[in-house]
Amino acid sequence: MNQNFNTQINPSVFLSLWNSSFDGLLILDSEFKVLEVNEVLCRFLKKKRKSLIGRIISNFITSTSNDQIFQRNIFTEKSKITKSEWAVKLWDGNIFLCEISKSCLQNKNKTFLYTLKFPNSQDKPIASNNKLYKPDYKSTALPQQINKKHLQLFLDNTPDLIAVLNIKKQVIWSNKSFKKIFSKNKISLENPFDIILKEDVNPALDIWNQLITKKKPVKNVELRVKCFSGKCRYFEFDWYYIYTNSQDNFQLIGREITKRKKVENQLEEYKNRLELKIDQRAKQLLKSEETFKALAENSKDIIMRFDSKLRHMYVNPIVEELTGIAHQNFIGKTHKELGFPKKLVELWEKEMKAVFKSGIKSRVEFQLENGIWIDWVIMPEYDEEQNVKYLITSGRDITERKKLEFNILNNLEKEKEFSALKSRFITTASHEFRTPLASILSSVDILIRYGKNWEPVKIVHQLERIKKTALSMTELINDVLLVSKNQNQQKQYFPNETNLLELIKKQIELLEVLDGNKNRITLNYNCDELNFYIDEKLIVSVLQNLLSNALKYSDKTKKVLLDINMSDNNLIIKVSDKGMGVEAADNNTIFEPFHRGANVGKLSGTGLGLSIVRKAVEMHGGKITLKSKLGKGSTFTVFLPKNIS
Repeated sequence: MNQNFNTQINPSVFLSLWNSSFDGLLILDSEFKVLEVNEVLCRFLKKKRKSLIGRIISNFITSTSNDQIFQRNIFTEKSKITKSEWAVKLWDGNIFLCEISKSCLQNKNKTFLYTLKFPNSQDKPIASNNKLYKPDYKSTALPQQINKKHLQLFLDNTPDLIAVLNIKKQVIWSNKSFKKIFSKNKISLENPFDIILKEDVNPALDIWNQLITKKKPVKNVELRVKCFSGKCRYFEFDWYYIYTNSQDNFQLIGREITKRKKVENQLEEYKNRLELKIDQRAKQLLKSEETFKALAENSKDIIMRFDSKLRHMYVNPIVEELTGIAHQNFIGKTHKELGFPKKLVELWEKEMKAVFKSGIKSRVEFQLENGIWIDWVIMPEYDEEQNVKYLITSGRDITERKKLEFNILNNLEKEKEFSALKSRFITTASHEFRTPLASILSSVDILIRYGKNWEPVKIVHQLERIKKTALSMTELINDVLLVSKNQNQQKQYFPNETNLLELIKKQIELLEVLDGNKNRITLNYNCDELNFYIDEKLIVSVLQNLLSNALKYSDKTKKVLLDINMSDNNLIIKVSDKGMGVEAADNNTIFEPFHRGANVGKLSGTGLGLSIVRKAVEMHGGKITLKSKLGKGSTFTVFLPKNIS
């Protein structure tokens, strides 16, 4: 390696190093006025080069704490500092943690070189802005303040790894930073391609060939290198073509990024683990990115950002699926301007204003017009002075959860109804079973005591009484079983072609006998058809319950009317009486199991009959209505779909 290569470097090489450095470079005179500045520092300061030249540096860079200590330790000629870390405040108010290095270029003229390492300089240089940086010297001449001695000091003190290679890829010169990493026991690296990991060699060769062919810079190339220490480390290089000593040479400027890559790899590994965990638990992948926008763009939640006037500053695309409004149309508008319902707008504005005022996170649930339920979280976003400047909101679709909650509440309500039904059943059954059982026991006891002395006719009469009472109990049990089947949705519906008129006459005849043959039921059959496709047992249950109730709750001298009619779509069965009627308060519950009218007094009954009637009618796809006036009677009307065989 040519250790004296640096003495032969022409001005163009220096300018290339000066402007391609990762750090801000600054040359100050004895009064700490700016003599020269490189492009990186111009970009950090957001100032044009010519606006900095000749100005005192403290106009642009100061300390965040004690300016006197900062000036004494950094920008004074007595300062012996070589490297230190400071929180510096730039002229525009931005604050950075900055590592500052200082070297003396000329003791006699008291000229100093400063290297300022800002946060982003460890990663990638900020994008070039030619409007800020326009050197006014030619590439063939060094600035007046800089000579080759300055260049040597710069090359020795810069943390950048710098090397020059010839066309054969051999290192013909390198600075101290490069040698520190790639040399061992004073043995210098001859060919950097020898230590590049196998996987990265081909990409590096492609860049080399591109550099030779086009002779244009190639920047931000990441390579893995096996150093003399044996460790694999990451580096980022800029590659330049330079023409020196009448031959083509190539310059490398790099910086180690191993720590950065390690953090990136750890973040990537953590992200993969997190995504796997989310996928296993919720089967929904929420793509996590380093910035708020990237996270929001892939989120399944509605993420919004509002200013102090409640205008939308940002809305992610998912909002279109839930509201039907394109997310671009939200920007700059309030909810009111977007035409949302007044009640929702008032709710949203109230919650957001409260968070702006208190700075406390809020949460509210609401339902959109399209039926979608949203769980909305409103969070404050603070400025540097800890004042609430914006609001970030996150809205999640909880429609399925709401449906589940509704089902749970519905089931609980049914459970309460069932409990009440069970209680009523026990009360009713105990009463309804106790009376017939007492009658049976009484009759049996009489037979045992006196039967041997009775005539056969009297014994048969007593046995008929027992039989009638037992049949009454059987009917009650059958009613309970039928209601139970209906409650459990065990529908037993077996329709057949049936002569309706004949069926009705048989039921009237049976009920007349039970009523003492008083001929109180009047039938008006106004249908041309006789045969209907119905479930005979269910219709018998309908007729028996409606007619028996009409007879039971009417004066014994009053008639009961049974009208059979047809409309275009329905068979209509109407039972009317002139009895006690049903109170208005009972109209909504009279068809529920074990419910009886409040005005029935001591008349016996289970409260199951009308429940059975309604279920039987519903099994036919029909409906039943009630019109009643207290003290004047009731009319029950059954509508059955007309299915004529």
